[in-house]
Amino acid sequence: MSNTFASSLPGALRILLVVLAATPGAALATTIYDSGSLGMITGPSDDIEVRDSAGGSPTFVIADGAQIGFQLNPDNTLALDPETNEPISSNTAQSIAVFDTSIVAMQGGETADSVVVSDESRFALISGDIGDDILASDNASVTIAGGALDDLVAGGSALVAMSGGSADTVELSGSARFVFSGGRVDDIDTAGGSSRVFVGPGALIDDDAFFVESARLETTGGQFDDELQFYDNTTAYFNGGNVGDDLVAAGSSVIEIHDLTVDDTIEAEGSSRTTIFGGQFGAIEAAESAVVEFYGGTVLEGVAGLLGGKVVVDGGELAPVDGPEVLANLNGTVDVFDTPGTVLNAEASSGGAVNVFGGDFEELTVDALAAGAVLDGADADELAVFAELGATVEIRGGQILDADLEARSGSTITLFGTEFFAFGQLLDFGPVPFVAGDLVGTLADGGSFSGVFRRDFGLGNAAQIVLVNLPEPTSALMTLAAALAAALRPSRRGRTAPAV
Repeated sequence: MSNTFASSLPGALRILLVVLAATPGAALATTIYDSGSLGMITGPSDDIEVRDSAGGSPTFVIADGAQIGFQLNPDNTLALDPETNEPISSNTAQSIAVFDTSIVAMQGGETADSVVVSDESRFALISGDIGDDILASDNASVTIAGGALDDLVAGGSALVAMSGGSADTVELSGSARFVFSGGRVDDIDTAGGSSRVFVGPGALIDDDAFFVESARLETTGGQFDDELQFYDNTTAYFNGGNVGDDLVAAGSSVIEIHDLTVDDTIEAEGSSRTTIFGGQFGAIEAAESAVVEFYGGTVLEGVAGLLGGKVVVDGGELAPVDGPEVLANLNGTVDVFDTPGTVLNAEASSGGAVNVFGGDFEELTVDALAAGAVLDGADADELAVFAELGATVEIRGGQILDADLEARSGSTITLFGTEFFAFGQLLDFGPVPFVAGDLVGTLADGGSFSGVFRRDFGLGNAAQIVLVNLPEPTSALMTLAAALAAALRPSRRGRTAPAV
């Protein structure tokens, strides 16, 4: 055989092959090759096992024309089904088994059933058709550069590198590693144990991908066409790629995103923690006790803290939508420290809380319905606040040029500052006695406030506009407050290099 095929084998499989005839002489259940020689199979064969011998490790090439694991006639020809005229499987669990440190490379042909790779053996699928699965265990390694198979199952400390070809399902356990740089798999059915998956730009996952237990995913690209889901104590590091549906972070999973496109929603739940430094996302939702920290990138359809979940926005862009870009509902929380957008619509309802601590807005709208909101440090050319159903809204600081405050049905809007005027007269601190009017003054951080207000009045329905004397802090107090705020503020974690 020429060296052309040998030079095309990747990595440790790159060897010079001297081909010897190795066709078994009898067609019984399984033929064992353990002579330590080099060989090739180019025609029909029963099941084979390749093992080390005292003289060395066999190396086998399965070439075009090979048909392994089918029933054979006494003359070693394929037995055919009389109805379909197709070859008949030998009905064993495996067509090829590779043990010890032996090497098998498949460059064409087909098998009736599975390929089992164990110990420290190596198997390469360059082209051809595996009739069932590839099962790798122990310290075995598998290289897939082409061809097709059903399921890919790896456990123990097995290593699988896939740069081409196709597989139906990938299942990982133990500390198995799957390096997926090209080709297609239908889905990652389960990546569990402490397994690790590396996905590169040429990889395609057609369906869902599930990570459980302590599995880890790292990407530099690739396409996940459907949902990508993380549970238990899984971790992920994204520096490229696309998710065509939702990304679900559940359990105690930890997700770090530097570059990723998620066409639908990042759904964080359980006690998961997701940190985002860049990318593009349809929407972001945090529920239960999950936390999502958003420091960079673009969100197209808003962020939401729901059912106790929390979203922190400290950078990036919230694209304008027909509805609130920020939503806190059912005891969820959204904290906005900074965003370059000039328009922000925020809504808190049913026990939710929206806190805006920074930003420079042309238009800032806050609706609170049986919920709470705090504005402290946000500058706005135009501010509209609507509080209803017992809601509470606090305005502590910022530069507010034109405000419209409306308190309804038992709600309270509180302004903290040094002095306030209505109708040109200085107001006492406490509830404003007027039902409506203009209001100007100085907020607690020294920023100016100017606007109008109106409120409900009457038994059982009265709403309040309340003024609280909170003087502008001295320089020493400001230094102390800044230090305390920095300590309490979620940290911008630096880029973490992928673990090796």
